[in-house]
Amino acid sequence: MNQDFSSTEQFYSLLPARVLDSVELCGVRATGRSLALNSLENRVYEVEIECEPSIDPYERFRVIKFYRPGRWSRDSILDEHGFLRELSDGDVEVVPPVVFPSDGETLHLLDPEQIWFAVYQKIGGRNLDELDRERLLQVGRTLARLHAIGSRKRALHRLDLSGETYVGESHRVLEETGAVPTHLRESYSSLISQAAEYAERYIDKKSFIRIHGDFHSGNILWIGERCKVVDFDDFVNGPPVQDIWLLTPGRDRETQDAREILLEGYEQMREFDRRSLVLVELLRAMRIIRFHGWIAKRWEDPSFPRLFTRFQLLEYWNEEMQAVRESLELFEEAVQLR
Repeated sequence: MNQDFSSTEQFYSLLPARVLDSVELCGVRATGRSLALNSLENRVYEVEIECEPSIDPYERFRVIKFYRPGRWSRDSILDEHGFLRELSDGDVEVVPPVVFPSDGETLHLLDPEQIWFAVYQKIGGRNLDELDRERLLQVGRTLARLHAIGSRKRALHRLDLSGETYVGESHRVLEETGAVPTHLRESYSSLISQAAEYAERYIDKKSFIRIHGDFHSGNILWIGERCKVVDFDDFVNGPPVQDIWLLTPGRDRETQDAREILLEGYEQMREFDRRSLVLVELLRAMRIIRFHGWIAKRWEDPSFPRLFTRFQLLEYWNEEMQAVRESLELFEEAVQLR
């Protein structure tokens, strides 16, 4: 049997005993209670462990992440773990993986399934959809510190945010899977090619640093007045503006004002090239296209058809294509291409 296929099939249906055994490798003892957490790309479980009574209720749990086979190499995951350690050491509040006492490593291989996994401390906190001025300033400063550390070097085994990696690859997946309705394929292919061309022409790779890559409000946890940045699965080498616009994605006046406050906080700690804001609509179009490719590539995962129920509907594709077209038109206006 093909090893990748075997690993993927077992990834879809990890046995509880394997989850518990894997957690115990980090030097704790599981009580036997575990809970599957919401995660589409990976398989993530909360596991209760035996421990002395503690003031911190989260001390009784560990979170174990099993990485989807074929998505990341060992080196690319270690790039993420290394970045998290750098950020933690630099006083950016993140959740680095647990170091196993047996070997001093953070990444381990579930054998014979051949699935990489890591263990994390459970943390509390809540997401906030709306941030007041003080919180926006704080997030801006936090992001600036994250980028300052990210600028020290490139991630050698992570993607560059480019027309090829974000758009070209998704284009190939959509063609191979036939996900786009037949009579819309030519039109959508033209839009995708246009987005890829603009990305290669206008996104300056000399500006690339290590960025979060998916810096929206759902990936910021608030513990009282402190913010903690989580979920670095999509961390890449890319332009800093990618992390700015995802937290302030709207086009309305209120969102623009929030973005200005976010940048005010950011610029207290680090310079930001405001000329790069012209890329926002292009980056939006690229994200939509990449999202389509991601769903199409994962369609054999049983959880995807259950969640993305409209993905095969003509109405869905008409709406999504219009969103891409609108973003590209706004980008063209911004750079005066028309």
